[in-house]
Formats: sequence, C-alpha cells, structure tokens
Amino acid sequence: MKYCPDSPKDLGFTVDSWWTGQQESIDLILTEFINNGKKYVMLGAPTGCGKTLIASAVQRLLAKHALGRASLVLTHTIGLQKQYQKTLVDAAVVTGRGNHLCELSEDSDYRIGTDSKNPLTAEDAPCVEGPCPEDMKGPGGCGYYRQWWIAARSPMTIMNYAYAARVLQQPYYKDGETTIPNPFRRDLLVADECHLAHDALVQAANLTLWGGSLARANIQIPSLVTRVETTEGGPRSQKTVLRESVPVWIDWATAQLQPLRRQVGDLAQQFDSLARSKARGAVEARTRLKRAQSLLDSLTALSKIANPNEWIIRRDLTFDKKIRSITIEPLWGWSVAGDMVFKHFQRVLLMSATPGTPELERIKLGLPKDEFVYIERPSTFKRENRPVYFWPIAKLSYTSTDADWERIAKAIGWIATRPEHLQRKGLVHSGSKANADRLVKLLDRYLGGRRAFSHGDGHSHSRESALEEFTTSDEPRILVTASFTTGLDLPYIIGWQVIAKVPFASLGDEITARRKAFKLNGYDFGAKAYTADTANTVVQAAGRIVRAPDDTGPTYILDGNWEIVKQQAYLPAWFLDAYQVFRVE
Repeated sequence: MKYCPDSPKDLGFTVDSWWTGQQESIDLILTEFINNGKKYVMLGAPTGCGKTLIASAVQRLLAKHALGRASLVLTHTIGLQKQYQKTLVDAAVVTGRGNHLCELSEDSDYRIGTDSKNPLTAEDAPCVEGPCPEDMKGPGGCGYYRQWWIAARSPMTIMNYAYAARVLQQPYYKDGETTIPNPFRRDLLVADECHLAHDALVQAANLTLWGGSLARANIQIPSLVTRVETTEGGPRSQKTVLRESVPVWIDWATAQLQPLRRQVGDLAQQFDSLARSKARGAVEARTRLKRAQSLLDSLTALSKIANPNEWIIRRDLTFDKKIRSITIEPLWGWSVAGDMVFKHFQRVLLMSATPGTPELERIKLGLPKDEFVYIERPSTFKRENRPVYFWPIAKLSYTSTDADWERIAKAIGWIATRPEHLQRKGLVHSGSKANADRLVKLLDRYLGGRRAFSHGDGHSHSRESALEEFTTSDEPRILVTASFTTGLDLPYIIGWQVIAKVPFASLGDEITARRKAFKLNGYDFGAKAYTADTANTVVQAAGRIVRAPDDTGPTYILDGNWEIVKQQAYLPAWFLDAYQVFRVE
C-alpha cells in the first residue's frame, strides 16, 4: 500500500527527493505496522539506503495517521547520533550524567558530602540521591537536565542503548510540582544498528558486586564448593567444568537483604547528621552510603532472577585470590530486553545493514513470532564496485602452523602488489591482536617495499592514532587490525581489504562457551547462533569498504573455514550478489 508521498518536502524534510528505494522501504514498513498489525519490523538495508531518513519518515507518517506522535531512536555510536541530528533539525540527543558537570555553586549546602577538589559530574552529583533544588532538576536547571527536558519534548529523541535501559525504568518524572508519565516511553522505538542491540542490552542488564563493598558490609560470599559440574562442548570437544550455581547465589542474595537494608539506614543517618552540621567526614560518609546502596540494589536485582538457567555468574579474583568482583550476566537478551525496553513502545522498527540471521535475532531478543516480520532491501551500489572474493589459502585455527600463516601473508602480499592496488590503501582484518602482530612481521618480505602496521602493545600506535594515520596519510598504508570489522565509515579511503581469518569468538571466554553449548528445547540454538554471529562479523567487515555509490574496492576472504560457515549461516542478498570464488589466472 502506498503511504509515502512523492517528495520528502511533503513531510517537512529539507531534502528535495528520495534516494533510490526509500519510498518502497517506507511503504513496506508502514504496511506491516498499519495493515498487518505487526509490532516488530526488522529492516535489513545496506549502506546507501538512507535508513536515517526512512526511520524519520515512518515516524511522521504514523503521526499523520494518528498512530503516534513521537519516537525514541537508539544507536550504539556517537557518529550515528550526529548523523540523525544533521539530517533532522528537530531531533534531540540526550546523553548520560557523566557527560555533564554539576552546576551547583561550590558553597551550596546541597553539595555537602561531595569532593570539592575534583570536578563534580552529574553522575556523582547530589541529585542522584534526590536532594537538589527543584529548579536545577527542571527544564531550566543544570546542563544535564536542560538537554534532558529538551529531548523529552522533542518529537524524535536519540540516545544509546545503555542509557535507554536505565531511563525507561522510571514510570514517572517530576516537572516542577507536576508528576508526568515517562516522556521517553513513546509510540515508536527505532532500534538502529540493531545487530548490536542484543549485546548492548545484555551488557546493560549486568550486575556487579564489588569485593570491597562486600567486605565493608561484612558479607561472606558462597563457598567454591557450591559450584556444580556442567558438561559443555560438542561430541568431539566435550568436557566437564565447574560453574557457579545461580540458584545458590539467588538464595544467598535474598538472605543478605534485610541486614544490608539496616546498614544502609544507619549509614543514611550518619551522613544526614554530618551533612546537617557541615562536619568533616561528610564526603566519606556519602561515599560509604552510595556504595552500600549500590550493593543493596544489585543484591535485590539478583534475588529477583526468575530463570536461573539463563544467567551466568563469574568470580574475578585478585592475584592473592581475593574477590575483586562478582559479575551476574544474562546469557541471552530474551531474559531482559522486553522488560527493560520493548514493552514500553507500541511499535518497534529495528534497522541495520547487517542485522544477522533474522529468526535467530528475533529469538535472542525475545520478540514474539506472530508480531515480527523481516524486510530485506537490495543494495543500491553496483555489485561490480564491491566484489567479495573467497580465496581459500589455509584453514586457520589455534593449531595452524607457521607455514599456514606464511601462505596467508604471501597471498596478502600478492593482493597488495597487484597494479590496481599498489597506490590504494589496504585494510587487513586479522581476527585477533596476536594474529595482527604475526602478520605485520611476516608481511615485510611480501609487500615490495611497502610497510604494514598495527596498533596496541608492541606498536607505536594506539587504536585511535593508527586509524588517524591510515585515514590521513598520503601514502598507500596497510593497516592490520582486529578492531574495525564494524563502525568504520571511510568512503574512498579503503582501496582493498582482506579478511585473513574468519573471526570466531573465543571459546576461552566463559559466556561465549556457555552460549555455544546452550540448547533451546533440545535444539542446538547456541551453536547455530555462534556460527551466525561469526558469519555476520564477516558480512560487517565486507561492508567497511564501499561506502558511497561511486566508491570501489574488493574484499578477499582467505580463511578456508569460511566455506562451512557460509553453508550453515544466513547471508543477506546484497552480500551474496557480489560474492564469488576467486581464482588466480
């Protein structure tokens, strides 16, 4: 059904015309929302489709049909937030407290208990606990609240996933003497960069119990003997390991709540007494109170976990075996994403150039199947400008030999010294820092006088300075890195790129291993998701090179493991359209 007008100006935008495919994308999304009653629409739209304008048009057309006045946009990067602001003059970005200074005067009574020697951000300001002049928390208040209220009243507000997960929990806010519903619980949620949504929401739900706070509260943690044996791995790599018992920790947390509440009450009285008399020690008392309250909040959340088999608990020890921290983390987003974010919206538009395997992402985020639909759009860039070549040189793993890596380096050298690549910059995705270090050393003999470089320990560049050098140098530099498979937007800069190793996530990480071993109703869901995430990382890397309609550059995949990943995983049409097996003539 046609919803989109012929010109963006008919919706109040400043651009003169739609890009190729934008009108069709907007109509498809609105048909699913309005005609088919879907709550969740996932749009897979490659670079160049203009997703920012698509999302904005959807919001304005929903408003036109009396189906919503305002939207909240979630992104993962500051760059994309700025892109929304540049495209849409009425879009407002709201950032967290740590980005703003407290503006109370140094001698204000409300600052008693804070450290006057250090700049005080809104993250540590008195208003976090409540006591602050009301006009400082209102629309005319401090810098944090000024931008907060501007964003609250904007038809389109932009924030990151972590901040949204916190701010959406509060059902009401105070506007002066008036109590209002949470202004960020809106009709439409736009989850941009949605391939990052799952991990961002899981991270936002993490709980951390700090060893110092536990010690100060005189709380003893469960003994190591409470851990349970768990069998993990596939038929050829099966092993038995000891894991923390989440039910044990839930019972433990529940038992600590009442005495800890008494401690918090006592600390609050101590601070109040010191603050009222402006006595020395108020700063330390406030710090003790904040830490105890934070510990109480975390233990309360731990005690309320409903599905223990879907959470993981890890101990982080110091060198002398003392507890540095306890981390409690959901295995999957479906345990937390609905309550934290999605339930607060009538409609949700998820967008990405590389959304991953749609059905797996739907399950990971806990989206009901009958309320969900996936729309895939073709690339508007010519496929001959963005070829993806599979050239299986060696199957790389932790058992790979020096000879395997030598062959990879030789192939990269051959690519770099081809006449069409000699004067163009090259990006080599290594899969890990160790692999990057190895390749930088090996490539010297194969680059015909050009030098490859990397970043981090053992190198002269940091991640940021390496990217700056690569971007601005007049020389055809070759950057070897594991850091830029996503989030890199450098049109006309990258002339060619290589995916040297398929970037399987390390199974040495406990949560990665637990996810891979996870079965859902007897189905090897975790193993399927592990392969799908690997494939999507390769797709994301392939998308780094051509960022404009007339940009050009090939991608070469050299790891022979890609063949089995390709067979088992979903790949978007725009990637397959440009994909081919490479043969040296």
